[in-house]
Amino acid sequence: MPAVRSEDSARERAERCLELIAPPRDDEWVVTDVEDLRWCWGVHWVNRRAFESSTDSKDAYFGAGPLLIEKDTGRIAWTGSRLSASEWAALWLNGEQLKEEPAPAD
Repeated sequence: MPAVRSEDSARERAERCLELIAPPRDDEWVVTDVEDLRWCWGVHWVNRRAFESSTDSKDAYFGAGPLLIEKDTGRIAWTGSRLSASEWAALWLNGEQLKEEPAPAD
């Protein structure tokens, strides 16, 4: 996997990861923010209808936490909404096994 050194590269890699999972009800995924966490990126995402402030409960997608992308290797980790990106990054750095699939082929 290639190194991911810029915010734009992190966003692109996250978008490729998100293409591998089906969004709810014919929606699409949107990257909303990229957070620099020193050794990795925390990429926040949500479905478009929720991003556009839909109030329909069917448009809420719960449990989607930030996608972490290691800067040196491009390795990814899927997280949940239980912790912040920095808390997930600390767990991953300390050897916590996080879900690394699906990941785009490089």
